[in-house]
Amino acid sequence: MLFSSAVFLYVFLPSILLGFFFVAAFRSRGLVLAYIIAASLVFYGYFDWRYIFLLLASAGVNYAVSIPLSARAGTRCGKWLTAFGVLFNVALMGYYKYTGFFIENINAVFGTSYPILQIIPPLGISFFSFQQIAYLVDTYKGLTKKNSLLEYLCFVTFFPQILSGPIPRYSQLMPQIDASVGRAGVFEWGNIGVGTVVFAVGLFKKVVFADYCGEIANPLFGAAADGQSLTCSECWEAAISYTLQLYFDFSGYCDMAVGCAKMFGFNLPVNFDSPYKSKSITEFWRRWHMTLSFFLRDYLYIPLGGNRKGALRKYANLMATMLIGGFWHGAAYTFIAWGGMHGAMLVANNVFRDALKRAKLEGVRGSPAYKCVSLALTFICVALAWVFFRAESFESAWAIISGMFDPSLGFSHNRYFDLNCFLPFGVDLGIGFQHFAILFLLAVCLFAKNSVYIQSVLEALPRGGFKFCAILGAALVAIFMCSLIVVGRTGNNSFIYFNF
Repeated sequence: MLFSSAVFLYVFLPSILLGFFFVAAFRSRGLVLAYIIAASLVFYGYFDWRYIFLLLASAGVNYAVSIPLSARAGTRCGKWLTAFGVLFNVALMGYYKYTGFFIENINAVFGTSYPILQIIPPLGISFFSFQQIAYLVDTYKGLTKKNSLLEYLCFVTFFPQILSGPIPRYSQLMPQIDASVGRAGVFEWGNIGVGTVVFAVGLFKKVVFADYCGEIANPLFGAAADGQSLTCSECWEAAISYTLQLYFDFSGYCDMAVGCAKMFGFNLPVNFDSPYKSKSITEFWRRWHMTLSFFLRDYLYIPLGGNRKGALRKYANLMATMLIGGFWHGAAYTFIAWGGMHGAMLVANNVFRDALKRAKLEGVRGSPAYKCVSLALTFICVALAWVFFRAESFESAWAIISGMFDPSLGFSHNRYFDLNCFLPFGVDLGIGFQHFAILFLLAVCLFAKNSVYIQSVLEALPRGGFKFCAILGAALVAIFMCSLIVVGRTGNNSFIYFNF
């Protein structure tokens, strides 16, 4: 079920939360763990109950590998066990996500006609596979302790993060499971209040901002895929609206995940920190999908050699890491191209930074003019790369990108977007305001405080004080009223990252 669906908002979340505190009152660690696992499996199985067995099988194999691995951490045998576990997870992802892609390419290269299997990958397989790979590697390094099967299943299946992240590591979630479950039964209004506000912020970002941007981007990318010509302004609208849609959609999901977890007393890792405020592509990847970025850095880039073996090797490692990261997102050459573009931009950023350092001009990076130009250039480069991420083919991606820099195509917008589809109750103002809306949402990304800041402010307030209660009440009323109105009008659109 979707976080933004009525069944989740009005049925699942309230009932699961009340049941959690009821079960926790018995102060039975095993009972609380079993309850969280059962609730998470119900949530996961709501999409397709058959994949519950795949999830449990994946967790079972990884847990079985981790038991002897924990006793052989750092040894040669442990290395082989780790390799087996990693290959198992990669093979599982490979079968469900890439079988059709590989068969199609084999047919194209060798002229064969093998049937292309239509395999629907289970939701979240990329995320829980990466989570378990990190667990095995950390176990080999001796960074974990032996856990019971219930503890491990709770770690892997915890429902707020299982479908699209954040991707928590052992050190980020498992100690909380140990501590929180151990003191279960303590009902904390502070956690409920803060979690609800963060969840509501994410819900608002999804159903108001992201879905609205999708109403602009989807027809334009669809027209490009159908071979229709777009004007120059429409190409810019397509690129920027999708850039905003993806951020508000995915960061909104992560906010809702963090909010849900907070209600239960758990803190999931931060996954977004205003990435479009970045002044370099390197900074962007420190702010965007942070748990994936750190995973790729710690479990791929550094093992490849990182920056320890000279500049050329560092650039090759950056490129390889981003190409693999692009392929992780989907079985299409457009994703590989997106990863390659980011790899090339990271290399260029490092070369430029090293050149400034050699020329002793690093001080220029602190000037206001440099910061403004860097921010604008980074955003445009990121938006151009997102076109390949969204487009259905290279042809449609290139049509949009080339059109962005071809004024001869004109600046009209014949796919008129009306304010009516954004307003409730059938209000008809007859105003097409997509340009204004895009600029407004871009300003939100560049200047507004993010959910990380909002959560930190709320958690710093004295619990039970009038100020705390007043802020929570006002935020909940305002955000939920807006969100629920839009949910009722636009339906429950799926999250973009469910596709990956």
